[in-house]
Amino acid sequence: MGSGGSGGGSVTSPPPVDSLAVNDNAIRIGSYYRSDFYFDTTVTLRPDTNLRGVYWYDLSQRNLAMYQNGGILGSFARELVWNAPQWQPQRLGYRQYELYAFDPDNNQHWQTDKPLTWVNFASGGNVQQHFGVFHTQNIGKTVNIGAEYRLNTSKGWYLRQETNSKALRVFASMVFPGNRWASFVNYTTYNQVDEQNGGVSLSNVFDTTVTFNPFSVPVNLTQAESRYNRRSFRLDQHYRIRGADSSFSGMTAFYGLGIDREFYRYEDAIPGAFYPAILRDSSATFDTLGDFRYQHRLGLRSENPFGKLQWELALLYRHGIVDRGYGRERYQLAALQGSVVYTLSEKWKSQLQVAYSPYNSLQAATHSLRLSSSYQINDNIRLQLTLENRRENADLIQERLQTNHYRYAQSLDGNGWSLAALRLELPLFWVAVQSVAFQNLSVYGLGLLPANSGAFGLQQVRYGTRTKLGKFHLEINHALQRSGDVSLPVPTFSSHDLFYFENRFKTGWTLQLGFTLRYHSAFRAPVFRPELGQFVLQDSLRSGNYPVADVFAAIMVKRVRVFARFEHANQGFPAPNGFSTPLHPIYTRSFRFGVSWAFFN
Repeated sequence: MGSGGSGGGSVTSPPPVDSLAVNDNAIRIGSYYRSDFYFDTTVTLRPDTNLRGVYWYDLSQRNLAMYQNGGILGSFARELVWNAPQWQPQRLGYRQYELYAFDPDNNQHWQTDKPLTWVNFASGGNVQQHFGVFHTQNIGKTVNIGAEYRLNTSKGWYLRQETNSKALRVFASMVFPGNRWASFVNYTTYNQVDEQNGGVSLSNVFDTTVTFNPFSVPVNLTQAESRYNRRSFRLDQHYRIRGADSSFSGMTAFYGLGIDREFYRYEDAIPGAFYPAILRDSSATFDTLGDFRYQHRLGLRSENPFGKLQWELALLYRHGIVDRGYGRERYQLAALQGSVVYTLSEKWKSQLQVAYSPYNSLQAATHSLRLSSSYQINDNIRLQLTLENRRENADLIQERLQTNHYRYAQSLDGNGWSLAALRLELPLFWVAVQSVAFQNLSVYGLGLLPANSGAFGLQQVRYGTRTKLGKFHLEINHALQRSGDVSLPVPTFSSHDLFYFENRFKTGWTLQLGFTLRYHSAFRAPVFRPELGQFVLQDSLRSGNYPVADVFAAIMVKRVRVFARFEHANQGFPAPNGFSTPLHPIYTRSFRFGVSWAFFN
């Protein structure tokens, strides 16, 4: 189905399930995005399946994703493998914490016949802590409310490395009898506070095998701190123009209101050589940049989840105020979005997504055209082809900025690329090949100033497996990449693998023993500049070529899961340590434990 509301995602509606046939030991849960207007369908799910993942507590390891970060949980992060981001007509530019925040345009809503709660907690590794709690329940048959909270905090391994990130979302939904009208409300907030040390000032700190105290290593900044905050509100109204109840056909009109407030504040009372001599006012110790915007989205879409043709058409209007250091600048933009899903047969399905923003008072027009087609050869083999052409603007702060540390006004061509990808899924193996032709990328160059990259290419091959042999499980996720320009530095090889033994006892509890292994080849990764809040190109330091192995054990009894994890167990081999990003070392060897507990009645 298409995406309604203010932003974007969708999921395929499941087939209807006879509620009388549901196992009494299970809880009936409908999990969906607000863009999906469910009919009389029921999804059956055992909540304790949420505890099966051996990496549930660490968002950076979810789905074996491959990231590099500042060396501690909750710190700034970027992907090691390039992926096309979701199309947006305009961005402010702070993406380093997207891994930990809730996406306001893709939050889930629920319908459940019993209250559902789960709690996650993990601690260890120099006071690194993760805490998460989720709750949802229905009030009657038509109203659902819920909330989710996440906390990641760490004291850090080196001087001035403490971090604290908090994410909260509160949601509610109401579907009136007959499914004629539905309303969805969602509020998310994210707050990140970091001590910023600018990295260690000794890039050869691990060239010797002599043991040292990490807190004795000098760092580039001794009194710097940054704060990133984002608050988002979404209200979405859906009205069925035609079709209701269990007809599984019709048309829906929708309207979505979005309100966002985003800002980044950096403070350092001590001038120093770490900053370029572009602009420095000794009487000002902090910079604050931000964006406040309203978004309206109005459209129509078909309601035929099991038909051959599904479509959606929407108009988007956004207006707001951005502060890039030159005072408040008002802006407006308009965009048209559409999608068509056509099912040729039970095996062949195609989707076309179009987005076009012809008017932007601060930037140029943009567009996105994406065609995806999949063919189910048989029950175990699936082939998917994706073609995309995209034109985006540079981030707002890349084009113009004036702070206590920088001042520039750049002429940038924005970002543009054409993409072709092919993915093959087999019973024991999957492989994906992708080729990207960039017309241009806007990047922070070697001089810390934004610049155009020009045209170049990127080739990627990704492959993996999820196999099981008896009680042994193996999950592999590898990527090979070749970039044709220094503007997009990527490791040639990246991997994140998982191997574990699992035994389910007759008494009802489950034991897991295993390890994870992460590795990427050495490359000149971008360095994080805290006063910009951005990753910047550099050509002098390499990171990578250092594996990180974590060993874990977990026990699950009914809906309670307890784990212990020995992280970076291989420290000292093949080198004393390595760098996660340039100047930011990988966390040292540590022990972590945690518990996850689900409640429903």
